[in-house]
Amino acid sequence: MPSINRREFLSGTVAVLAAAGIRRPNRALANPNGDPSPSPLLLGVDYYPDQTPEALWDEDARMMAEFGFTNVRIAEFAWALMEPVEGKFDFSWLGRAVQTLHKYHIAVILGTP
Repeated sequence: MPSINRREFLSGTVAVLAAAGIRRPNRALANPNGDPSPSPLLLGVDYYPDQTPEALWDEDARMMAEFGFTNVRIAEFAWALMEPVEGKFDFSWLGRAVQTLHKYHIAVILGTP
């Protein structure tokens, strides 16, 4: 089976949704005053910033927003990064990931690792 990159996946997702008659949310129409609150259709995806180079987070978030994703679920497999050493916690990467997603008005669902 050939591999697929994230850009091809997102483009394919939009095509599948269109074929199914599901239109991606149009924030401008749903929120004419520019309010970044979610549109009536919540369209989400799992995202793994813990497994993606941080240099790609901004581009990923921008693309997700452009394709109409309104929320993502993150961190369900990231405990080793959150507690790299027994009793020592590091949530700094998680905070940066959430800030990046919020910059593009993408809500975050924090999974339970």
